[in-house]
Amino acid sequence: DLREPNSLAVDEKEFAARMKPYDVVTMENEHLRVDVVPELQARAVRMIDKRSGKDLLLRPNSGATTYPDLGGLTVGAQSDYVNAPGWKIEWTLGNHSDSEIHFTGKSENGMALERVLRVEGTQLKTSTTLKNTSATAAPALLQTHVDAEGGDLKKAEVRFTSMAAASVSLALIQPNTQPSGGVNYADNDRPNGEWSVGKIAGVPILMNRFAKEQVARCQLSWSAKSENRVGFSLQTFKQTLQPGESLTLESDYSAV
Repeated sequence: DLREPNSLAVDEKEFAARMKPYDVVTMENEHLRVDVVPELQARAVRMIDKRSGKDLLLRPNSGATTYPDLGGLTVGAQSDYVNAPGWKIEWTLGNHSDSEIHFTGKSENGMALERVLRVEGTQLKTSTTLKNTSATAAPALLQTHVDAEGGDLKKAEVRFTSMAAASVSLALIQPNTQPSGGVNYADNDRPNGEWSVGKIAGVPILMNRFAKEQVARCQLSWSAKSENRVGFSLQTFKQTLQPGESLTLESDYSAV
């Protein structure tokens, strides 16, 4: 893209500021290794399936404008589904071990967050709670997003059973179409608590399970233009949180 000189200068300054060493906190068992970078929005940047040696998370292009603050697995909060930017959140690393990591967060508008990531068997389990610690009511929702390494997307499909009990198999790359796209699922069209991306007629590459009673919308995105990326996003039901009220989003990830 063509940019004005001032914009390019700002981009270069911000890029240079991000090009530094980051502390990494690791959880690991006999099945999984998960690396988390607290300073990058408490982002999980690697999820290694030890059976295959495969990283289930997409490793983003190091030349991307916002690198390394992109990709992986993150959670955020905002006031509405559309036309509402995510709130800036300052995360603080809490207690952590080989199997569990705790974070606390504070949003720019005074909301408090607690996030726990845990490796349990073959799964990475996550739980995030948002609490209104301000003195006034406020609309809020939580959103989690993961960018998975999809492999050859010409041979990949997303599979799930909908809330209406319909079986869905979506081939991501269609003949004579752009090698990228996205779909939003809501109401009875949304997955009934789990969805996966995998080889057509093959085993899943990544499975995402979630508490369906917490999730209002599921967003799928993919691209094979410069990387083989499949993105899963979950959004909770929007709530007007009174002072002291909270909402929670639980979401798990695995290779099976």
